[in-house]
Amino acid sequence: MELRAVFLAEYFDVDHAGKFFVGGGFSQVTADEFPAALGADSKLIVVIDADHGEPDPGLTIEIRARGVETPLASNDFPISGIDAPAPKKGSAATHAIRVSLNQVVLPSQGHYYFDVHLGGQLKQSLRLVASEQERSEGEENEQSTE
Repeated sequence: MELRAVFLAEYFDVDHAGKFFVGGGFSQVTADEFPAALGADSKLIVVIDADHGEPDPGLTIEIRARGVETPLASNDFPISGIDAPAPKKGSAATHAIRVSLNQVVLPSQGHYYFDVHLGGQLKQSLRLVASEQERSEGEENEQSTE
């Protein structure tokens, strides 16, 4: 089993030939204030190649802030019941796993990492930068007079 790709996006699909269709890819988010939710359409996409009949080693995804050992969120996702085009004889199938991030809340601005573990081993760490929305002078003046 091999990790092929990991990315953050709002839309993802894979056709019968294994071609990816990605929309709304992102590596940074802005919010008016923190804590802030990532949003209903935010997804972590994990693409894996696996031979037919290969045992499921388990997929674990941890979301953590830079410099913080304890993850904000951690989930185990079995590699089954996912999009998998029929493999050609003698080739691996491409599995595309969509992980919804609509329940993820970032406590403050900064750098966050999506750690993808396969079979208990860290395979890739994907960075997300969260920052506060810049305000125009008019917006700042309105808030200071309230």
